[in-house]
Amino acid sequence: MRALRLFLTLLVISAAASSAAADTMRYLSFDAATEQSRWRTGDITLAIRKGLLSQRIDVVFRRKGSDLPLLASDAPFDVNALGAILGDRDPGDVRLYTIDPVKGAKFMPIACEGRQTKAWMAISNPRPYKPLTIWVVRWDERAKAPALCVALDYRFRGEWKMPPAPNRSAEESPYYRSGN
Repeated sequence: MRALRLFLTLLVISAAASSAAADTMRYLSFDAATEQSRWRTGDITLAIRKGLLSQRIDVVFRRKGSDLPLLASDAPFDVNALGAILGDRDPGDVRLYTIDPVKGAKFMPIACEGRQTKAWMAISNPRPYKPLTIWVVRWDERAKAPALCVALDYRFRGEWKMPPAPNRSAEESPYYRSGN
């Protein structure tokens, strides 16, 4: 009985230590593949928090413009409602995130070409050596459905152990103050 208790205690400690170690960050970089992507964001790096059973994107580091922290989705729709927007992509391979309303305050109106205060990013599952697509969507109140603002396509560039350096050139550019 005593050996069983010791074994169970060690098992619990081992499980806690492995789950803490499993929560790590990965940084995948992607080059803009289309003119639209180059104009809106430039090259990007995704900060991916990899847990024991899942992964989520914490931040989209942009070469052009300030970085975009992503939050858990609070959209009035789910990924399955984006069927027409996603085209031939499997909705199970796409995750939906809320763009931080404070940090993304300058990005959302530009991406959605109007006075949009709330937008979401649907991001295809980021994988090394695979292309990435980001759909910026908004809620269309009249249609009571999600509407596409812009689709951005990227090519895989590399994986890094450290996050990119702060984008000081974006903060010092004349476009930074005007909302780009």
